[in-house]
Amino acid sequence: MKIKMITAVVLGLALAAGTAEAGGHCARNSAECYQKVRTPDRYATVARPVVVRPGHTEVVHTPPVIVNRLHRYQVAPGRVHVQHVPATYGSVYRRHLVKPATVNYVRQPAVVERVHSQVVTHPGGYRWERRVGPHGEERMCKVRIPAVVRTVARDVVVAPARSVPVMSPAVYREVAVPVQTSPARRVHSYQPPVYGVAYQPVVARPASQTIVQHPPVIGVEHRTVLVERGRTVWAPVGHH
Repeated sequence: MKIKMITAVVLGLALAAGTAEAGGHCARNSAECYQKVRTPDRYATVARPVVVRPGHTEVVHTPPVIVNRLHRYQVAPGRVHVQHVPATYGSVYRRHLVKPATVNYVRQPAVVERVHSQVVTHPGGYRWERRVGPHGEERMCKVRIPAVVRTVARDVVVAPARSVPVMSPAVYREVAVPVQTSPARRVHSYQPPVYGVAYQPVVARPASQTIVQHPPVIGVEHRTVLVERGRTVWAPVGHH
C-alpha cells in the first residue's frame, strides 16, 4: 500500500509537469484543474523463503563440576547482655495561642475593557466547474468564493468584582514545660557466635545432557510480478 501511494504521487507530479502548458486555458480565478490520463502497468519484486539446509537434533553431554568450598562451623554460641538505664528529664518550649488569626474582606469592583473583533458574515468557500480544453480534454476546476468579514465592538469583563481577604496572623507565646526526655529502659546487646572454616568438596553442577535443536537454514528467492494494470485517472494541471 505504501509503494502504491508513492507511485501515484510521483506519476501525478510527472503528469502535472507534462501538462502545465496544456492547462493554460484554465480561468484566472481557478484554484485547481484536473485532466484524464492513462497510467502505465506497475511491477514489483517479491521474495519467497527457500530451505537451504534442513534442521537437525544434537545431544551434548556435560560432565559434573566438583569444587572445594569453605564450610563454616560454630566454635562458640552467641550471648545476650542486659543493661538497665534510668529515665532522664528536661524542659521543652511549647507555643501557646495568645490571639487567634482574623480575616477581613475588601470589595474590589469589576474591570471592563472595550475590544474590537472581526465577525464573518459570509464564510465563502469553493465551487467546482466542468470545462473542456482547446483539444477536447475534459477538466474539473475548483473556483474560490471569498468570505465577507466586518468589525464589531463589544465590552468585555477583564476581571469580575470580588471580595479580597486580608488576614491578620495569630499571636503566640513560648512557654517552658517540664517533660521526660527518655523513660527508664533496658538495653540489650548481642554478642554473636564464633565460627571456624574448613574446605569441603561439593558438586557445583551435576553431569547432564542437553538436546540442541538446530533450526533449518532458510534462503530468499526473488522474482518480478505484475502488481497493478494501468488505468484512467484524474491528474492535476498547471495553475495561474
